Amino acid sequence: MVIPSIDLLGGRVVRLVKGRVENVKEYGRNPLKIAEEFLDAGAEIIHVVDLDAAMERGSNTRIILEMASAGVPMQVGGGIRSLDRALELIEGGVRRVILGTAAIKSPNMVEELLNMVSGDCVAVSIDYSGSRTMIRGWMESVGLPPLEVARRLEEIGVRWFIFTSVDRDGTLMGPDVSGMMLVRKTIKGKVIASGGISSIGHILDLKRIGVDGVVLGKAIYEGIIDLREAIRVVTRAAGEKDNSLS
Repeated sequence: MVIPSIDLLGGRVVRLVKGRVENVKEYGRNPLKIAEEFLDAGAEIIHVVDLDAAMERGSNTRIILEMASAGVPMQVGGGIRSLDRALELIEGGVRRVILGTAAIKSPNMVEELLNMVSGDCVAVSIDYSGSRTMIRGWMESVGLPPLEVARRLEEIGVRWFIFTSVDRDGTLMGPDVSGMMLVRKTIKGKVIASGGISSIGHILDLKRIGVDGVVLGKAIYEGIIDLREAIRVVTRAAGEKDNSLS
């Protein structure tokens, strides 16, 4: 899957560099229009991050629910730290909620949520810098390394993981392929990679090592990757692989 992202800050579509709010660039003030453009290009789902909620400075819930009601398929993360908020989003039409801080600090909450909804409705975002797992909008680190966090969460039933390299996010310097190889060897569930992807070649590199999807942000907004072309190339590569196995 090639998944375009929409990061919301004060209702605006923005991108940060390495998660720093002082390094912000605005790309639009109409998230729904941008989402529709992504869908027109062939995207199956949009990755939406509520930066205000992640940084505990408000939320963009109203905008997100309006997008869901307009039929935009989304996976949404950022500041989802309670069962009630996760259920509010799912019941409001969000296809998948992404838990980060809550999953790491309160795994029992994740387990409870998984008992209430389909496993495909829940993903865990593991944001990392080197060997550190980052939480609270990348403002804190926890003691457990990323792979250990993922392994423990997989044991309680998590099927979807989104790994984001904080050091590469928004830099266009390329993805953490070696890190993703270790993840793929450790995690049996679905793995989505994020951070630093700046070419279709990068996407294909991750596909070759077994990553199930990528999240694209700055590379699309800056015109470095054409989303429609990326989806076409990846779809063709998947078809060629299927034909070689038949």
